[in-house]
Amino acid sequence: MVDSEHKEIFRLAKNVLGDAFADSRESVVNSMEFLTDYTVRHFGHEEDLMEESSYPETEQHRSQHRYFARKIAKLNEKLENDTTDDTSDMSLEIKETIVNWLVEHVLGNDKRFADYYKIWSNNQST
Repeated sequence: MVDSEHKEIFRLAKNVLGDAFADSRESVVNSMEFLTDYTVRHFGHEEDLMEESSYPETEQHRSQHRYFARKIAKLNEKLENDTTDDTSDMSLEIKETIVNWLVEHVLGNDKRFADYYKIWSNNQST
């Protein structure tokens, strides 16, 4: 489930970037709103699994989720306050903030959690 959600988040991030490069303000706003909502739901699922498995790095991981949510909120606020139709400047910020963070987070912290969870769930079934 979590891996499928990660794939969906990356797909959404790709859509946001494509919308930004296409200079479609409405599309960028809609994609960012959807990405924000989806990411919050995903973080909730991940944190539930961490609690269930007593993952020792839960608080650190949760802190990173809150950091990312604040970054997304700032991007959304900036997008709302920018009254121009040209969204090309946002594309670099979106890439740096969203894509880079997600890649680092998924390949680092989420990978560690996935490895832990697999061991934990195997131990539960024996």
